[in-house]
Amino acid sequence: MKMRSNMPGLSALIAALWCISASPVAAQTNYPDKPIQVLVGFPAGASADILSRYYTKKLQELTKQTILLENKPGLFGLLAGGVAARAKPDGYTVWFTPSIPAARILLKESPFNPDTDFAPVAALFQTPLMLSVSGKSEIKSVAQLVEHLRNTRGRYG
Repeated sequence: MKMRSNMPGLSALIAALWCISASPVAAQTNYPDKPIQVLVGFPAGASADILSRYYTKKLQELTKQTILLENKPGLFGLLAGGVAARAKPDGYTVWFTPSIPAARILLKESPFNPDTDFAPVAALFQTPLMLSVSGKSEIKSVAQLVEHLRNTRGRYG
């Protein structure tokens, strides 16, 4: 089967779901044979929500199955990860997130272990991150920002 998409990663997502359906447990039924829940850890209108809606719409068209998208904002998107980590590992709960690295960096205690509780299925998009200061600031480089923060004991402004 040949699939085309203008969005990177959609083919990878479909291929991954196809592989899940080839497992011995799924061989008993035609996967998916019931709705798939997609958890998004950010509020409606956030970039992760917008992208997840695009991908779930395409996934629903391809699988002919209902996709239930649920926004569970909180904890830098990790609240949804905690729900997904506790879900039955049957391929019917999917966590759509850019937040797995945040669990390692931002929280001393996470509602899940990002290294063992999840297996990435597909890389669907990349989000560039920026470090920025006010345009009125005299700081023009990371080195200048670090020096300023050292001189002001971490206060910026």
